[in-house]
Amino acid sequence: MAAIAEDANNSRLTLLTMLVNTNDAFTGLDSRQLVGQGAVLYKMAYDAGSERNNELKGYIPGPCCGNPFVRDPEGELIRMHPGITGVGELDPAVYGWTGPVAKITIERVD
Repeated sequence: MAAIAEDANNSRLTLLTMLVNTNDAFTGLDSRQLVGQGAVLYKMAYDAGSERNNELKGYIPGPCCGNPFVRDPEGELIRMHPGITGVGELDPAVYGWTGPVAKITIERVD
């Protein structure tokens, strides 16, 4: 999802996307002010805190597991995501990450 709010004095970009082979990891931008010619941003993953990070295939909705509409709820706060750590069935060598999970390029187009 991306949204641009614009008026004569203020342009901002909000972007939110889920990491598909997780149950609640996401990344994005929150009201990034659009100034100048653009920017290249590298964004980290966050854990929504809505699902346990059990890494069990039965609880992952993404293409690797194909289980839409499943839940293993928890009620934690949003925090940095630890990545795929190997505590369940997902192989960190295949599905894991370290560092940024998205490169966002903002470019001015006339």
